[in-house]
Amino acid sequence: MTLSRISARVGVAILTIFCGLCLGAIAQTDLPGIWEGNVRDGQESQPLLLEFEVDDSGHLSGSVQDDPELPILPMEQLRFDEGVVTFTTRRTLDGVETTIEWTGQPDNDQMPLDREIRRLGPTGGPVAPSRIRGRGNTSNPTRPLTVYRRPE
Repeated sequence: MTLSRISARVGVAILTIFCGLCLGAIAQTDLPGIWEGNVRDGQESQPLLLEFEVDDSGHLSGSVQDDPELPILPMEQLRFDEGVVTFTTRRTLDGVETTIEWTGQPDNDQMPLDREIRRLGPTGGPVAPSRIRGRGNTSNPTRPLTVYRRPE
């Protein structure tokens, strides 16, 4: 074998290992997939579905369905760094724009979530801002918000 062929094979092997490590950083966390749970508001409960996907180029994307009667929301500003996933979702209902900043840390098949909710009224001013840390909502702050990996 010539030196150039050996160099080419070594180069391909190094590139393959490097790409595998980059994609493996996401894959090893088991973040991709469907996660489900419930958001409780008093006695009522709404299903919550989070879906994370990694495309062939390693790009992470996701969506949230927090109300089965409303459209699915894309995850914006989605990041996964050092085992922590963060993203935002936006929705306007009855003239009130709601932005939710989500933070979660997957741990095997469960992921506790923190949410910070910001609401802007029709005039652009804040409406009842609330901090929800590990809680399903502000009216019932004792129920944790945790999602669980849906079995494949």
